[in-house]
Amino acid sequence: MYAKCGSMVDARKIFETNPRKSVVSWNALILGYAENGDAKQALDLFSQMESSSLERSCRPNRVTYLAALKACANLASIERGKSTECLEIGRRIHSQLVESGLELHTFVASTLIDTYGKCGSMVDARSVFDRMKTQDVVSWSSMILGYAESGRGDTSLELLERMRDDGVRPNAVTYLAALKACANFPGDLSKARDVHSGILRSGSESNGFVANALVDLYGKVGSMTQAQLVFDGIAIAHDDAASWNALILGYAEGGDEQQALETFESIERLERSNAVTYLAALKACVNLAGKSPSSSPSSSSPSSTSPSSKSMKLSCLRRGRAIHSRLKNIGQDHHLFLSSTLIDLYGKCGSVEEAKTVFDSMDLRDVFAWTAMISAYVEGGENEQALALFARMELAQIPAPPSPVTYLTALKACANLGALAAGRSIHAKICRRGFEGELLVTTALIDFYGRSGSSRDAEAVFDAAAAARDLAMWNALVGAHSHQGKIDRVLDSLQGMEAEQGLRPNGVTFVSILAACGHAGLVDQGRQFFREMRDVYGIVPSEEHISCVVDLLCRANRLDEALEMLECQRPRPGFVTLMGALGGCRKWGNARVARAVFDLILGLEIPEEDRAAATLLMASVCGEA
Repeated sequence: MYAKCGSMVDARKIFETNPRKSVVSWNALILGYAENGDAKQALDLFSQMESSSLERSCRPNRVTYLAALKACANLASIERGKSTECLEIGRRIHSQLVESGLELHTFVASTLIDTYGKCGSMVDARSVFDRMKTQDVVSWSSMILGYAESGRGDTSLELLERMRDDGVRPNAVTYLAALKACANFPGDLSKARDVHSGILRSGSESNGFVANALVDLYGKVGSMTQAQLVFDGIAIAHDDAASWNALILGYAEGGDEQQALETFESIERLERSNAVTYLAALKACVNLAGKSPSSSPSSSSPSSTSPSSKSMKLSCLRRGRAIHSRLKNIGQDHHLFLSSTLIDLYGKCGSVEEAKTVFDSMDLRDVFAWTAMISAYVEGGENEQALALFARMELAQIPAPPSPVTYLTALKACANLGALAAGRSIHAKICRRGFEGELLVTTALIDFYGRSGSSRDAEAVFDAAAAARDLAMWNALVGAHSHQGKIDRVLDSLQGMEAEQGLRPNGVTFVSILAACGHAGLVDQGRQFFREMRDVYGIVPSEEHISCVVDLLCRANRLDEALEMLECQRPRPGFVTLMGALGGCRKWGNARVARAVFDLILGLEIPEEDRAAATLLMASVCGEA
């Protein structure tokens, strides 16, 4: 009774004061710990029971083994690092089941399959499954889930078909496992629809868990239209936060953050929000703020963001503050994941102080919180503070060591500072942790060395990754040579990208190429690349490309051509690009072109502070002219 009510302290007291412990009392306590989330204690008790079972009445029985297997599966699910240890325990229990003749009991076999699946050994799970005399819906479902969780979605869905062919009717648990298998195929709507059809035929869509999983799956495979249709058809949707959360997360992760926030407001009006709802809404704000990068490809300062970017970040900041206020009101503001996401949001919105306030208020900080705060400092241009915090993190006692994302963020701070020695130290730590083979890390290292003035090191990292080069890595190498103004090496890399791996350059590649042409003063060649980018590669020029070409022309005192480009672009270039052109006019003392550029600036919807800055620059052009 105490165990079922969740009070394991009281249950343990009763157990310890009982002078004659029977198998029933042992089983009740072991199962109680397993079901109340303390799998390690359950397994410790199982070992104690085995060593003290001198009396026949205390020897483990079928229920004992089932409880131990449940604890084993739970521990493997919660602590992935314990999978090998749990697998060995599971195999030992399995051996005892074989000796006692209980192995092929249907429920025992299904539990073994589930345990092996959670421990990552589908070979052992399949061996048990194939030896079963009769495979019921539970064993089939356990196998389908095991393959789904191990990333073998195809095998999982093949088993679903075999199950139907064998005349075993799938139930809601089976379909939950199959939907999880479909999530292994992002962008593949057909598999999701096939499973959905089976769910409709079986009537399982009325099951709340299945319906919520469908909403979640359609979001993951990129069909929010279908996700919304399923959501609208759920009778319990207005009372079930899980379905709302799945819909909000789907919109947030699918790139429609505004719809995610509108959906969040709807559930707020219904007063059905929980911690996951707020987390989903904050993720939408984070993603929306992250879509507003600096308009200048070479700038790391938050002050260089465009007016539209500033407006977007300010809007996200207001929404984030409102959500933070609600979390305080309901006492959820110290939730670990929510706090980490708030730090990330405040950082991306440029409010480093608010990010630091949340960080300092946390009683427990995990790797995500530390990384979010380091990133906030980098986003705010406080790169020295970022590296100081990274050093503090390495000394702190946290549940998990720095992740690849932590190292990426620290490398970005080093690149912004041009801190070559600090970056090399981080590179050594990355190698010691075994992260150097990860694509994102390799790309970040190439970018760091390029921006820190060591294209030789950038090439060395690139050469070491010969077997895993992708477009992002090639772009990082092109960018590294571009930062050094090595136009010949830029063009060699471009040729290698296309000839060696058949990769077509994208918009990022051409930003580096155009910037390199600017550094080398190759005006005509830069314009030629700009034309080829549009006409040969079909890339629509972005603000960054326009800014590079305008800078190229202004450096060469071809201001009339720069003005022509600015006037003919649709939509018109932004504030940062126009201010760059106005700066070029001041350099060459060309008041005529400056007045035309200034008129274009006045036509923008910009804050008064930006308008004042443009007026001062225009006045200086006229003064020097």
